[in-house]
Amino acid sequence: MESLLEKKRKIVDTCIEMLRNNAKLMQESMEEAQGNANEYENDEGYDGFREQLLNKRDLYAEQLAKTIDDIGTIEKIKVVDLMQEVAFGAIVVTDFQKLFISLGLGKIVVDGEAFFAVSTAVPVYSTMAGLKKGDVYEFNNRKFKILDIY
Repeated sequence: MESLLEKKRKIVDTCIEMLRNNAKLMQESMEEAQGNANEYENDEGYDGFREQLLNKRDLYAEQLAKTIDDIGTIEKIKVVDLMQEVAFGAIVVTDFQKLFISLGLGKIVVDGEAFFAVSTAVPVYSTMAGLKKGDVYEFNNRKFKILDIY
């Protein structure tokens, strides 16, 4: 049976892989928009279509920069010790779902097991921050018990 640290490493690695794939797509889309703008010719001076292509390129560049920042954030998570309380980098197993406190990446599946990567900015995190295994918290008029943290 794999250890909790091995499982956590797989979860972190899956998130990094997802972000790297997104970064690659953003880079390719940015280059495609730039290429299309370079190939487009119009002899009428100002060209709104070319401007749209360049704006699209800039949007992809912003998304790429954010994704690169997100990769750096996930890479800061230390997977050497089991965590004892709900904080950034923790895997929190409740009686309802499994959360990875990191970035808002949504549902990720590792070895057939679903985890929800949530940001520290979401309300559920502020409700459970600092809690420990066995603690109970209430969110949306429903009680949840923390079964494990690692």
